[in-house]
Amino acid sequence: MSAGKNIALLLALACLLLAGRTTPAQSPTTGRIAGTVKDKRGTSIAAAEITVVSRAKREERKAIADRTGDYAVLLLPPGSYQVIIAAGGFKQTVFEDVQVNITQTTVVNADLEVGDLKESVTISTAPSLIQKDVHSVAGSLTRAQSQNCRWRRATLRRFWHYRQVHPSLCLTTPRWAATHRTSQ
Repeated sequence: MSAGKNIALLLALACLLLAGRTTPAQSPTTGRIAGTVKDKRGTSIAAAEITVVSRAKREERKAIADRTGDYAVLLLPPGSYQVIIAAGGFKQTVFEDVQVNITQTTVVNADLEVGDLKESVTISTAPSLIQKDVHSVAGSLTRAQSQNCRWRRATLRRFWHYRQVHPSLCLTTPRWAATHRTSQ
């Protein structure tokens, strides 16, 4: 096989792998709020209730922290939100003016104080918009790039079909094709 064909097939494989990646936490028009709920000593608080209220529409979304204290509220339209975090035996904590941007994760970590359920702590400074845990690049394909990916996907599909029809002619699977198999 020529070097040009090897490069074309490698590019097809890369295109398939990149085209298949999705971000389940958000769509191209939404963002999310995520974080960890702990007490002042750093112990995770499981089952804390997180309420996210849209400042513009006054709509509420709720989430429950998992056993490690982590939570995420997904598919939020961009805008300003109020985040209320409550857990049994702890003071309620309120974060004002939390900004959500398109395809971004806004991190809101809470350190709850021990107290009555009727007490609350209001934090009026906005949390950091720096994403420390997520590395992503957002973008979209042009029409030409999309058509090129379809052509390369078809080429890879033809290779697998040819290999099934003529197994004796394809004694070994090329390294680039062994890592990815398309459905027919």
